[in-house]
Amino acid sequence: TLVTDTELSTALAGVGGGGKLKQIQWAEYTHDTSIGSSTFTDLSDGTNTFEISITPTASDSQILIEYTIQAYVGAGDGYTTQLVKTVGGVETPLYGPNDPSDIYDRGSGRDTIQYLVTAGTTDEITYKIKVKTVSGNNVGFSANNSPCIFTVTEIAA
Repeated sequence: TLVTDTELSTALAGVGGGGKLKQIQWAEYTHDTSIGSSTFTDLSDGTNTFEISITPTASDSQILIEYTIQAYVGAGDGYTTQLVKTVGGVETPLYGPNDPSDIYDRGSGRDTIQYLVTAGTTDEITYKIKVKTVSGNNVGFSANNSPCIFTVTEIAA
């Protein structure tokens, strides 16, 4: 589920009472990476992958996921992202190619997505971003040291 401003405000309204922020994890991807793939592939330069992990303190906690993609897209090209979670070695797409929340960009710049889920576990969860490009044409990610940013926030139920 994508997060609307109203849902975010509601989730954060209890900060200081119920709904307290439990933890925030943050990661930055600064590796100039060119990807050309018509199927979803990890946003990775082969050594570093755009991912982040969190170990929720309670299974009923809400996890606010926010990621910003910095991309350089040539004329007539574009890309789509897919948010994937891994728990206990099992990878599950949270949304993908037919979801209206897909990013599809024809240009350059930053795109940000927010997503709110229930943790459902107290085991470590790793979230990562996969990308695919239009017709497999190359798209530059995190070019010229412009970072992609990943933040996950645990909010108590």
